[in-house]
Amino acid sequence: MPHHRDWSLPGAKGARVSGSTHVPKGDAKAVVVLVHGFKGYKDYGMLVHLAGVMARSGCVVHRISLSHSGMGHGHGDFDESLFECDTWNRGVEDILAVCASIDAGTIIGGQRPRCLVGHSRGGALSLLAAGRHASDGALGPLCGVVALSAPARLNGFDAPTRLRL
Repeated sequence: MPHHRDWSLPGAKGARVSGSTHVPKGDAKAVVVLVHGFKGYKDYGMLVHLAGVMARSGCVVHRISLSHSGMGHGHGDFDESLFECDTWNRGVEDILAVCASIDAGTIIGGQRPRCLVGHSRGGALSLLAAGRHASDGALGPLCGVVALSAPARLNGFDAPTRLRL
């Protein structure tokens, strides 16, 4: 089974993005940035298993906890104050920070083909990041985006609620 390494780096508003990198045996074919969904984190549900499967198929996989998810490594304490400050833009900023760290060599991956894979809200964030930055190089050599059970709409609030928020 591929091993993994834990790391953290500065994300949106100086909060920490936590990550675990799964490394395949032999030479990696590609790099995957795996993004969790709403109320999720990198160690939640199927994400650890999915990262292992992708690593066994030859990919470096960085499964991340977004900086404002309220979770760091493992199943520790939930930081509600961070979670309350989460926004779509902060999630995109975190994805960009991870990709910049890959490009800088701070975390492994280099210039291998890169794919964003996100579950639920993470899928929407991956699409949003790619829509904004696929052509400017901020996501590195992006070759694909996979959105697993992503919501069809990003803002389901009615007009009075949107005004209040």
